[in-house]
Amino acid sequence: MKYLLLVLFMIGLTVARPPAAHAESLKEKIVGTWLETGKSDNLFTLNADGSYRIFLKKGEIDDLHFLEGTWSLTPDMKITLRIKLRNGRTQDFHAKVAFEGDELVLTDDEKTVTRQRRLKGAVPDRFVW
Repeated sequence: MKYLLLVLFMIGLTVARPPAAHAESLKEKIVGTWLETGKSDNLFTLNADGSYRIFLKKGEIDDLHFLEGTWSLTPDMKITLRIKLRNGRTQDFHAKVAFEGDELVLTDDEKTVTRQRRLKGAVPDRFVW
């Protein structure tokens, strides 16, 4: 019985991860360039240093090629994107983060769900102008 409890305890240590450790592994997994797979056509890169870039198509927002800012991940699996606006202000976007297979699934505060797949290869021409 003593050995069974010890084995169960050891299994618990390998399966249960503290929230901070889980957030760190999620941060490593989320870094990269993602292409939205739903109705919209969006592309963004989340960098390991906490910066990001949202690529824009020509004419999407005046003559802007991309939006930039910072991102952070909370232990409860929420991402915050802080967008730098032209007027010097910032705007925050919050979403719950999940993975379903190879897809990154984001659910924003209004419960809108978007799905992204990791981009393999070069940035598509529609985002390079």
